[in-house]
Amino acid sequence: MNDRAPGTHVLTVDDDPDIRGLVTHYLRADGMRVTEAGSAEEARAAIRAELPDLVLLDVVMPGTDGFELCRELMARPDLSSLPIVFLTASGSEQDKAAALSAGGIGYLVKPFTRDSLTTAVRAYFSTAVRFSAITESERSWSERLVPDEFVRFKEHLASALGAEPDLRRRIEAFRPSDLYVDTGTILTVGELAGAISEFLDVPLVRSIPADDVDLGVLPSAFCRSNLVVPTSGEAGPALVVANPFNWQLLDTVERFSMHQHYQLHVAEPGVIIRLLSGAQSTPGPAAEADTPERVHRFGEGGSVVTAAHISPEAAFEAKATDSSPITFIANNIIVSAATQHASDVHIEPKESMYLVRFRIDGDMRDFLKLKRSTGAMLISRFKVVSGLDIAEKRKPQDGSMEAVVDGLRYKLRLATTSTPHGESLILRLLEADARPKLLSELGMTAEQETKMVGFANRSHGLICVVGPTGSGKTTTIYSLISQVDADKRSIITIEDPVEYRIAKANQQQVNDKAGVTFESLLRSVVRQDPDVMFLGEIRDPYSAKMSMDFASTGHLTITSLHTTNATTALFRFERLGVSRDVMAEALLAVVAQRLIKRLCPACKKVEPVSDQERAWMEPFTNNVPEMVAHPVGCKACANTGYAGREAVNEIFEFDPAVQQLVRDGVSVPQIREFVRRRGDYLIYDHAIDKVRDLLFAPVDVWNKVLVEEAVMSPDDAGADEGFYSPESASPSAQESASTPAPSASSAAETATGDAFAPLILIVDDDPDARALLGRMLQRADMEVIHAPDGGTALLELGRRAFDLVISDLEMPGLGGFMLLEIMAQQGVSAPVMLLTASDEVGDEAHGFELGAVDFMHKPIAPDVLIARVRRALASIERTAP
Repeated sequence: MNDRAPGTHVLTVDDDPDIRGLVTHYLRADGMRVTEAGSAEEARAAIRAELPDLVLLDVVMPGTDGFELCRELMARPDLSSLPIVFLTASGSEQDKAAALSAGGIGYLVKPFTRDSLTTAVRAYFSTAVRFSAITESERSWSERLVPDEFVRFKEHLASALGAEPDLRRRIEAFRPSDLYVDTGTILTVGELAGAISEFLDVPLVRSIPADDVDLGVLPSAFCRSNLVVPTSGEAGPALVVANPFNWQLLDTVERFSMHQHYQLHVAEPGVIIRLLSGAQSTPGPAAEADTPERVHRFGEGGSVVTAAHISPEAAFEAKATDSSPITFIANNIIVSAATQHASDVHIEPKESMYLVRFRIDGDMRDFLKLKRSTGAMLISRFKVVSGLDIAEKRKPQDGSMEAVVDGLRYKLRLATTSTPHGESLILRLLEADARPKLLSELGMTAEQETKMVGFANRSHGLICVVGPTGSGKTTTIYSLISQVDADKRSIITIEDPVEYRIAKANQQQVNDKAGVTFESLLRSVVRQDPDVMFLGEIRDPYSAKMSMDFASTGHLTITSLHTTNATTALFRFERLGVSRDVMAEALLAVVAQRLIKRLCPACKKVEPVSDQERAWMEPFTNNVPEMVAHPVGCKACANTGYAGREAVNEIFEFDPAVQQLVRDGVSVPQIREFVRRRGDYLIYDHAIDKVRDLLFAPVDVWNKVLVEEAVMSPDDAGADEGFYSPESASPSAQESASTPAPSASSAAETATGDAFAPLILIVDDDPDARALLGRMLQRADMEVIHAPDGGTALLELGRRAFDLVISDLEMPGLGGFMLLEIMAQQGVSAPVMLLTASDEVGDEAHGFELGAVDFMHKPIAPDVLIARVRRALASIERTAP
């Protein structure tokens, strides 16, 4: 055992597979090697197979519990220095005493965070190294080397006792190793300990509180054999020993302990023996009761999760599950999401398990896999805490709760929905007390910030921030509202829900359950006549009309809208029933925004721009950067190559020239070409400038911004209208280019009579889904072209005419909704059928609003798919070339 080289092999022993899985996930992500055991018997087998460097041992297990297993292992000479750390739910003084008496070097209180677990395990690895050194250095008492202090102590003792010559000779024959044995006929053990304390002028300890013990400083076997206990009481670090004249013991402790200068305390042997044997106290379960006001504490960072909106029935449920693994896992998910800066958490049911995923910097990352029963209970736990009906699993529900993690308060918005495999849950994390950032901190240029602040101080007009879901519109709006002089102007908001607090603003939240609807709040706000109104989102013709009317009657209105770029917002307003004249009169500015992942400054790689990257940027700038940066990945960025996200913006100001174009009914592409030609700073200018500054990678700017802007205006290249499509435009276009691409006209030429082979474009980021759909359609005598994303689909639509587009709804970069908007903006007439696996409420209605001819849910039967495709084709008047 003593020649074992310390490493990073951890054996985790827990009868709950979900807890084991969570511990394993954390440690493996930190580069450690982990072996799992679900019982004492499995742990014994694992240790026989390979000796670990550290054991994480659950206390409560059926059969042989953790304390019993630890005592068993410590009793073996070859395992006496094996570092064992207990996992316990209470962390009480009794548990600490039990851990000490069993021979453990420490304990971790459940639940714990990823950081607290990995930090503690790393520290315990260092402990294992020290223990190995202590064990190697431990030697027998040297009877030839008697410390001077011991000689003087014997003289002091003989004088104090007034010993006769015979007794004096007996005292002089005492040896340090047998001090308490030899003096038994002269003094009691307590009297001798008092004499030692008096002679050395050190405190005499009558009892040692288990909570004062420093676990992990010295091996348990070493403490037993030498009757020594390191402590950390109110007076500071102290070493409690029965025999302070063992100079080799004190030397070993000084060389290998964490504290270089321990105070010396003396205790009679029985005090130390009782502590090490656990006789002082009897350990037992110490689960705390949960109440609606209770704070769940876990981790070394003081992280807490508080339950909010708990009904009396929910409080009873919370109390019953507080000490359960489900609570532990739920708390860990929240803390991990907060510490990893996740914007939301997805708990998704699959056929054989539940998958927990985080959205970090816009990308989904797998976090944890759970048994189906555990996943269902986890969702119920979150529903209980947020006041939702745990019995209702089919209808979508919305709720909220609050969490405090490392001193920061978060609002968690919860939304449930039903899927073919069970109920799913999405939690969105919002830092409730966050200070609104300056617009420049969000990514705007100084000139853009100055212009926006000027808009915020206007007395009337509508400022609309546009972009896709998750583009940071709300954060930008809160930052803009913070620039409004709230001391002189009244501000009222209508939000669903309130995400951030605005000083001196009257914030109102939609609550459909209580009858406080969006429409009723909007009517109420208009009657209150505030100076500034913030409307969370224009969602229907009514809210669009009311916002325009309010802005036209001497009020400043700030709101958001889902659309691709600033000029496309005109198209969306028209679809919502707003006339061009009203837009020209009411709109101050439309601000478009996208979030792009920022490269990690610690590991980004700067290289000369490639030919493909140059082709992406050349249509948008005459000054293509010669050097660009690419993601690499390092420990600082969790090997992703990125560190956060930053906004790129364009501000489309409705000045007199633009207002006149809008009134004259000029098309959206022509208006956009006008502002481009006059030199407005558009979103692609902002994005390319950040590529030039080495903040963004060219491929990310292409996928997020440039692919949507890759459009020729009517005035460019003569009368050629269409989509800009360089040969190497998209890294994902290679798949499409490798597929035979018959045109619609060639398909018609091969037809007989009125029959023709319809040309279908399938757009889906899942290659298996694309292949399956393609086979279904080809069996029905249809021609198929594949596109792995919306950007590639745009390029294909610019190359040829399609009879039908079948597009997945959610795809990286450019999804189905955005594809529909851009096609409508550019007048591409191909009908679009949307296909999705999501049951998100409102998606279907939004798809039809954008012009989709059908909306289908995955999975779909082949005969149903073919029937609906043929129905869509039959409903569209088609003239073959």
